[in-house]
Amino acid sequence: MVTVPFISVVSPADWHMVKFFYLLLLLTVLLAIGLLNFSLSLIISVGVTLPCLYAAPVGHSRLNMFYLARILSMILLSPPLIFLYCCALHVYVFESGYNELSTAIPRVIEFATTGLSELFLSSEVLGSWVYATVLTCVWPLWLVMWSINFQ
Repeated sequence: MVTVPFISVVSPADWHMVKFFYLLLLLTVLLAIGLLNFSLSLIISVGVTLPCLYAAPVGHSRLNMFYLARILSMILLSPPLIFLYCCALHVYVFESGYNELSTAIPRVIEFATTGLSELFLSSEVLGSWVYATVLTCVWPLWLVMWSINFQ
C-alpha cells in the first residue's frame, strides 16, 4: 500500500493514477510559476520532473540498482539542492576569485542565504508570490513523489 498525504491509502495497482494526477498537478503548478518567473519554472521542470517520470513503488526488492539510482537521483535533484546548484553555478561563473573549493563553499552558502532572505523579504514587503507558490506547491508535490517511491 502507498500512503500519500491527503489520500488515505492507495493500492499498488493504482499508483499509475496517482502518478498521472501528480504530474498533471505539477504541470499546473509549473504553469503558474512560469507566469510569475519563467526561469524558475524552467529550472524546476528540468530538475524535478525528470526523476519523477520514472518513479514507481518498489515492492519487495529494495536493493536493486534501479532502485538505488532512483533514490540517488531524487536526492540529488531535490528542490533545495537545485537551489544550491544554481547558487554554486552563479558563484563559479559570475564571480571571480572563488575557483578553489575552500573559498567557494562559504561563498555559495552566503549567496544562498542572501538569496533566500531577499526572496522572503520580497514576498513579505513587496507582495511577490514566487516564494509562497514554491513553498505551498512544489515542496508538497515533491513529498508526494517521495511517498510514492518509498512505500
